[in-house]
Amino acid sequence: SADDDDDGGESGGIQPFELEKSDSRRIHDDDYRSKRRTCIFTAVCIFALMSVIAYDAHLESSISIPAKFHHFGGGGSKSQPKAEEDESKDSSPEESADDAPYDPAPRRVFCYGDSLTYGMAGMHSPHEGPYPYSEYLQRELNYLYDPEYIPKTYNTSSDSVPPTIVDHMGLPGWTAAQMVDHLHDDKNGLCSIIHNIPKLTLLIVLVGTNDIAQMTNAGRDVGRSIISKIVDVHKGAFECANDADMGVEVTRHNPRRRDLHTLAVGIPGSAFQQRVPSAYETMSYVNGAMKSFASSYGPSGSGGKVTFVDFPIPYKEGEDKFWSEDGIHLNKEGYEAL
Repeated sequence: SADDDDDGGESGGIQPFELEKSDSRRIHDDDYRSKRRTCIFTAVCIFALMSVIAYDAHLESSISIPAKFHHFGGGGSKSQPKAEEDESKDSSPEESADDAPYDPAPRRVFCYGDSLTYGMAGMHSPHEGPYPYSEYLQRELNYLYDPEYIPKTYNTSSDSVPPTIVDHMGLPGWTAAQMVDHLHDDKNGLCSIIHNIPKLTLLIVLVGTNDIAQMTNAGRDVGRSIISKIVDVHKGAFECANDADMGVEVTRHNPRRRDLHTLAVGIPGSAFQQRVPSAYETMSYVNGAMKSFASSYGPSGSGGKVTFVDFPIPYKEGEDKFWSEDGIHLNKEGYEAL
């Protein structure tokens, strides 16, 4: 019946107000869960951020960052004391990390010349020597830079690299003119030597004995000719150094070869010069002119690229402590003294 239908509908169905109440509760629950998730996420983020800040502060307080590395970041200069910041600002370019001081070791020196550089002991003693003074020079320089590096007795069996390496090329019988003519020779030329030793900083030139011995005339004209050729040896060395720099990137670890300096050793005396006064006069004239050249050759005539030194062992006939019997060459003791 209709009444039964109405009773059944009231007892078995869901009334509208109950639906509205259910929807409202569901919306409230969803909103609550959303807010809770937001709060939890925010709390996690804050905790993580605080942890990072605390860890970074711990690192900065426990690790001292040298001032010279400040420009790389990673803590920066803000975490450093003011005194250290000032030290960083005042530090020279050589102290920066990307421009570290150039380490020249091993220093490279080369001795170039005639039979006196070769170490010939004398024409009357062909089976003696040679005794190149470069070996003794290397020993003394290394002992000077580091007294504990090598013993006073020269030792060639050491596997370690010495602070200084001194090489040599002696060309018996050669004059300065021959050295100039063979400047670019692959075997004996100065250019090949300079190109093959990138860190060469000092070239020692000892030449002129044969130029004096081979004189056929006397006078200032002969002396000026010898001077010109010896000067050309030095100038040629600098030109070769500049040519070697062409196309080479210059860095602290690859310095320009044009930093090369030369040492001009004066022409020594000899028995021949004592017997032929004009030869002695020419030797003295050449040495005086080379001294003047050395004092003025350099940027704007200020010198500094060439140094002149008189031959340190005078020749006196009858006093053969350091000289061989031919009156031209040194003996073993003489080369060591040189």
